[in-house]
Amino acid sequence: MRTPDWRLIVRTDFDEADLPAGPLWQTGTRPEDAGLFPAGNPWAAVLKGKADGPIGNGDLGHYACAATHAVRDSWLRIRNHRADDGRWLSGSVKPVLPGPNAVDRTFLRVRFRARLTGDPHAGAVATLINPRTWDGRPAGVPNGGEVCFPEIRPGGGHQGFFHPARLGIDPRTSRRLPLPGAVGEPHVYDLAWTSDAVRGLVDDVEAFRLTEDVPQTALGWVIQTGWPQEPERADAEAVFAVDWIEVYDLG
Repeated sequence: MRTPDWRLIVRTDFDEADLPAGPLWQTGTRPEDAGLFPAGNPWAAVLKGKADGPIGNGDLGHYACAATHAVRDSWLRIRNHRADDGRWLSGSVKPVLPGPNAVDRTFLRVRFRARLTGDPHAGAVATLINPRTWDGRPAGVPNGGEVCFPEIRPGGGHQGFFHPARLGIDPRTSRRLPLPGAVGEPHVYDLAWTSDAVRGLVDDVEAFRLTEDVPQTALGWVIQTGWPQEPERADAEAVFAVDWIEVYDLG
């Protein structure tokens, strides 16, 4: 099998002394997307967040990126917590990549170093290749398939999931992807998607290789956090911290 010719197109290490020039990290390109940081902050041109609103995927709470995201000590921190008005807040970011097809790609590679800590009711943090359009299909049935890598909770199993497009997002048909290492420790995740396989590595060790139902349509990549269950404590919180992110395109 020929080794893919990957070309680095985005690297973000969340170091204010070396801000990436050009690509923006944001939740989308809709006019209602809100700035993640106020004007004048050095990260305002690099990170944007979704306008306040319900998550809409069955989780509790709201995306409120300006209230949950911060860059500290060269780490992006997404802090899930309860707001003063009682809403459970979380956040989501994705890259807008160079070129005319700004968000989606047909085949890409993403490497990033991250860790998740906090309350076990928080999270179901998922970093994934996800569908951008649904083509009139029933809710929950993606048009291109979905690879969640990782999909984790604090204190839970280190794992991912694969949802083939022909089966939809259904726990009965999803394939669980066990991952090495423990949740709570920092890991380097490496997701490489080509026409014939989706390959996932954790700390340079191959964890899975998907060769059936490989998505063939343009998909995006996103970091999402949420609250799948009501926390037992009002002061519960969880933090998904990202050290750096690299995005590659096929050369």
